[in-house]
Amino acid sequence: MTKIIKIIGRIVGISFEWILIFILLFAFVIRTSPVQTYIASFATNFLSKELKTEFRIGKVSIVSFDKLALEEVLVRDQKQDTLASIPRVYVTLKSLNLRANKVVLNKIELDKGIIKLNRDKTTGDYNYWFITDYFAGGGSSGGKAIDLYLNEIRLNDVKFNYDDNRKYYSTFGVDYDHIHLKHVNIIATDISVIGETIKASIKEISAIDKSGFILKKFKTNCEVSPKGVLMKNLSIKTPFTTLYAKK
Repeated sequence: MTKIIKIIGRIVGISFEWILIFILLFAFVIRTSPVQTYIASFATNFLSKELKTEFRIGKVSIVSFDKLALEEVLVRDQKQDTLASIPRVYVTLKSLNLRANKVVLNKIELDKGIIKLNRDKTTGDYNYWFITDYFAGGGSSGGKAIDLYLNEIRLNDVKFNYDDNRKYYSTFGVDYDHIHLKHVNIIATDISVIGETIKASIKEISAIDKSGFILKKFKTNCEVSPKGVLMKNLSIKTPFTTLYAKK
């Protein structure tokens, strides 16, 4: 059971680290140009130049007054390896306060695609840190960090890879340093990103690891920070195990 909790904690922590990346990227896109028809070309070209890598949105469609569909979203790390490749992302904006550096999104929904996170073999740095550093005020923008709030996020049938390149691959059981998941489905609400702390109410996570481990349903209220992952009202279901914990 402790191994199950360990892999769930790793899934939750890494998932919300990636959610932070996407929200930061989107927050930049929506504040870069007031004309939505030029968002894909102007914002992505500028961001690619600023981050010294490739960030591309193939097409931006206006679904409704406050809802956008971003198609063929591609983000590469600074080694030019794929960080995220998502065929379609739906985003609904609730409010935007640029003076206060505050963005409130109603909903983000990702359909299929793949997310790849890794740690450098020598330094141990995550391949997305250059993005979070930039939006935390460490980049050429030199601005104040953005506070982000998201009412709901959904990931539908997404693939998710995490590799710690400092560690060897294990051929037995779940390799916690090289997690490769398929059929990842996530529903989370009440998400806030303030500084380095991410809070969320996870309604459901399901996935299948390359080892064959099946997570049928995971539910909790969690907080991810530099101190670790804190979970309350935890519920975990696998084909052979059911676990409940209030605190």
